[in-house]
Amino acid sequence: MNKEFFNKIIAKSEAYLADNRITTNTSAKDLEAHDFLNLPDKPQSTEKLLADIDQYYKYSVKTHTPYFMNQLWTGFSQAGLTAEIIATTSNTSMYTYEVAPVATLIEKDILQTMGQLYGYNYTEGTFTPGASYANMLGLLLARNHVFKDSKINGLGDAKPVLFVSKVGHYSSFKAANQLGIGEANVIEVETNKHDQMLPDDLNKKIEAAVKAGKSPFAVIATAGTTVRSSFDPLDEISAVCRAHKLWFHVDGALGASCIFSNKEKHRLKGIEKSDSLTWNAHKMLGVPLHCSLFLTSVENGLSTSNKLSSDKTSYIFRAEENPNLGPISLQCGRKVDALKLWLAWKEEGTTGFEKRVDTMFEMADYATKAIKKDEKLYLTYETTGPNVCFQYKPDPSMSTKNTNELNLDIRTKLLHEGDIAINFGYVNDDLCIRMVNFHNKLNTEVIDNILKAIIKTGDELTN
Repeated sequence: MNKEFFNKIIAKSEAYLADNRITTNTSAKDLEAHDFLNLPDKPQSTEKLLADIDQYYKYSVKTHTPYFMNQLWTGFSQAGLTAEIIATTSNTSMYTYEVAPVATLIEKDILQTMGQLYGYNYTEGTFTPGASYANMLGLLLARNHVFKDSKINGLGDAKPVLFVSKVGHYSSFKAANQLGIGEANVIEVETNKHDQMLPDDLNKKIEAAVKAGKSPFAVIATAGTTVRSSFDPLDEISAVCRAHKLWFHVDGALGASCIFSNKEKHRLKGIEKSDSLTWNAHKMLGVPLHCSLFLTSVENGLSTSNKLSSDKTSYIFRAEENPNLGPISLQCGRKVDALKLWLAWKEEGTTGFEKRVDTMFEMADYATKAIKKDEKLYLTYETTGPNVCFQYKPDPSMSTKNTNELNLDIRTKLLHEGDIAINFGYVNDDLCIRMVNFHNKLNTEVIDNILKAIIKTGDELTN
């Protein structure tokens, strides 16, 4: 290892983390004109390589600052960086105990611990490359569990349909495509004014699907929707699923972290009755991308669904007393993502995770109250989680169209100026500025500064 080169990389990384200007706002056309992107025919010098790394950092978005609220992840993790270095240095994969002994046991222990936290009597699980993949895995298990022959012979004449709320994540439609179910067979369920799935409408749509000759097989509930971070009534939905003998999956990518908080875990009441769930530690817990896992409470659910029915893997998986995680995963080569969560847990402890979650809800509450007090800001919808949706609206009589355009312009101008990145989302016809209160260094001063910047920008645009 070239220690001098490595030390220079560390110095450049420290300089990057010290810079809180979020973006240079360079267009793809302008960026593509830079020669540092070109692939060389011959090896580059160390100096040229370091210069190219400078360019990479220069044009990268700074997601480590609390003023980055553009996505559902943010912040810098010392434990995460350490884990990435260790994982890359050891350069192993998660398919066998033989090549990843410690990593295998770390992953198994985390999965079992999380299963216990969620109230599962039995737990099987795996780390996945993101929540969309984990949601697809939940539907795969559901498909194979309900349509017993589908694993070997496909769906045949079956007419499977699944159910998700109308504000559920788009990954359910992608999964329907991937699993041969079809996007048209994802049935959207109505929600209440808080964007929570209505169990009565779910029940009606299941019955209507059966009458239409369809075969309902799964329901995806959401614990923390993308825009408003709303939590579906899991307990009531589980009762509907049991009544119709449907697989109950919970997409808890955003909100399943509430299990660590004594104040907030009531939002997950009923999750212990789910057949499977998805959780992202890289969202509310601030573990670096990506750190996502899938759990099932169905005995041998992953083993039955994902192990090949005929032996094609004798060259790698052999009968032995040590555990191999490869057979229950759809992946073969798989990075040691569990190490990031393991080190973060050791660094912060369960109490530290609880403090993170509690602080996010406290900051959301503070932002909500501050917005309600200001005559130029309008809380579009009551806050239901750590996300806060609002608008700059100096004139109450302003049309929906003009209000939407103005708020998009405010958000875009702030992003172009490079110091604040805050996202937007639609709730019904309203375009809302979406404040994502996830950063572990977030405080009331940061929130005040962001709201002042939004008002100042809105005033400039309207004047």
